[in-house]
Amino acid sequence: MDKGNLLLAIVTLALFTVFIALVGAKFTPSGTASQPVNPQLPTPSCTALRDLPVPSAPIKQSINSAKIFGKVITYDMANQASYPQPNLIILNMGEDNRLYTSDDKPLQKIEETNGVNVQDFDLSNETLVWIQDSTGLTSPILKRCLLDSCNSNTSSNIFYTDNQYTLPDIGNLESRVSISGSKIAWVVLDSTNSIIRKIMFCDLNKNNYTGGCISTDKKQIINPIIQQQNEYIKKLKITENFGYVLTETSATPNSTTKLYILNFNNLTASIYYDEAKDISLIKEFEPIQIEKQSFSDALYVWDDENVSISFIENGMESFKKRTPLLTNKMVETFTAERDTKNLFEIAWKEKDIKNSQYYLKKLSPPKSHLLDNTTYEKINGMSYSKNNFLINNLNGSYKYTYCD
Repeated sequence: MDKGNLLLAIVTLALFTVFIALVGAKFTPSGTASQPVNPQLPTPSCTALRDLPVPSAPIKQSINSAKIFGKVITYDMANQASYPQPNLIILNMGEDNRLYTSDDKPLQKIEETNGVNVQDFDLSNETLVWIQDSTGLTSPILKRCLLDSCNSNTSSNIFYTDNQYTLPDIGNLESRVSISGSKIAWVVLDSTNSIIRKIMFCDLNKNNYTGGCISTDKKQIINPIIQQQNEYIKKLKITENFGYVLTETSATPNSTTKLYILNFNNLTASIYYDEAKDISLIKEFEPIQIEKQSFSDALYVWDDENVSISFIENGMESFKKRTPLLTNKMVETFTAERDTKNLFEIAWKEKDIKNSQYYLKKLSPPKSHLLDNTTYEKINGMSYSKNNFLINNLNGSYKYTYCD
């Protein structure tokens, strides 16, 4: 069996298993055919939406953005001019991997972010990275710390433009950073051409050598990503194998998006998706590094209510050759588990064709959680790890729910 047929067989088997689990067999046991069948709706199994805990303060607190990885939730507090405070908060849910239980750890405040603007952040395994404005420097600075010691002022600088080790054509940091395992990537401007954006990256395993993440280490560059007027980077996500950059070009009468794949081995970039040619709009994507497979990454893409998967081997793959996973037009929000190297750990919210039932579903393991209409309508976006879901409400606030 060739590789293409093998991948198709894997996807087909997974979807068949999920169909049986989610839909359920509505047959009666042998000898009871005359008995009426009354299929039971799923029992509500998600806790009520709750606010994320925030540090006590004399004024109302709000959260700009929040991310979850494993048992850790990190969030960026909104700046309060009248009450300066650390803007990055780390919450460890404890060994039971569930919030609002007795083993929740105290909130960690990253004191170095006190009163400064945090432009972006990300976390993976035991490392947190973020971009912040910094006093005394003319440009933002990229920093990192280990999650269990971030509150003790033990962060390390990764990159800033003022650094004497910066290459002469490298301009300021833009507000995008991503981490996966030991790899960290971020966006920089070209100092000689304001249109051009480049991706710099480093590897924590190469610290103190070329390609390492110490501030004095020479970083690696993939350039140029953007050469077109009015094209901007919307999202940057990476695995340890490849990077993925979603861009938008602002033009009249319509804007268009592209998704690039970056190859960290040969420092090249290729276009995976172009809205103008593929005639479909990507709403969300999530790359996952897969373990013990012949391919390197699984790239999940949600476009026009459909969810598909591409297996990334060399970075030259095409959106047109993706494999459909969910073709249900009722899918309204999509996310994927980042703390995994297994296939098909994705989640989404959907409603039935009659708009009478509302669900939060997972593909692997297959689960379907019944939601009430009010909760469902509030979900504008979400992320999850294991059974923990962070919900981004329509009003921009972040909520938490646990679905067993």
